Amino acid sequence: MRSFLTVACMALDTPRSLPTGRVITTADPTVDPIADAAVGPDSAAAVVQYYHSLESRIGYQLLLGGTKHFGYYEPDESRWKFAASMRRMERELANYLDLPAGAIILDGGCGKGVVATNLASWQQWQIDGIDLLDFNIAAARKRAKKQGVGNACTFRVANYVDEPLAAEHYDGIYTMETLVHVDRVEAALDHFYQALKPGGRLVLVEYSRMPDSNMPKRAARCMHQINTWGAMPGCERFEHGVLAELVENAGFCDIVEHDLTTRIMPMLKAFAQLAWLPYQVVRLFRAESHAVNAMGAVECYRYLPYWRYNVIVADKPGA
Repeated sequence: MRSFLTVACMALDTPRSLPTGRVITTADPTVDPIADAAVGPDSAAAVVQYYHSLESRIGYQLLLGGTKHFGYYEPDESRWKFAASMRRMERELANYLDLPAGAIILDGGCGKGVVATNLASWQQWQIDGIDLLDFNIAAARKRAKKQGVGNACTFRVANYVDEPLAAEHYDGIYTMETLVHVDRVEAALDHFYQALKPGGRLVLVEYSRMPDSNMPKRAARCMHQINTWGAMPGCERFEHGVLAELVENAGFCDIVEHDLTTRIMPMLKAFAQLAWLPYQVVRLFRAESHAVNAMGAVECYRYLPYWRYNVIVADKPGA
């Protein structure tokens, strides 16, 4: 008998093996693919609600130990090596920041402090972590103390969109899959620019997607729904190249965009396999909005050619 994971993998692989221009749809063809899926104004409350949801809290903790970013996989590495791949992604982030020991770094959207505490330990950096969620900040402080980097890390509840940061204080700033949750991206980038020292480094690890016109209608509809229910208005805006353009408009220079999609694909495939059956169940009840992470895993793997996982590296002029 075939295992559930084998069946799920076959079901997921079928649409991806077809030519890009062919539309695969199980949706009612009379339904407007974009209707009822528009992202409204930025709301920190919506982000908090998403991360407070039972699916998010259990899923991130159970599968990733509370970490909230993709892993970086070597060729032919098992997709089930979640922890090893996530630590490798964090080391890739450190390489992109490329700053000396003692540098002062801002983690914009630090979650439970996994990335911040690891970077503080590995690189001897001073890390300030900010996050919207009070339970994340409490967990981050405990983690820093446990890892022996309590003096190197500070964590506080804050919103980097609404609250200006200390002027020219940081040598580096990074986000890992958090700027997608922001509607007023320009405001966030302006705050980052003002907070960096001259010559400071900005690293953004974020998603982008094709324009709707270049996607099958069902793919566009799914992505709009995922962005809506996952509180990701920034991702709604981030067609390929848009975020790099916004970074340039904010005043940054020497901008380089790296596509790491193939490196994170094994983890996405693992997530899609695990989520496939639960996702089919919620679809029967038209309750996808209550299982957006399961939906995101399955549909983003199915429509992998239409989105990317990027790292944007930029500098503030004036070193």
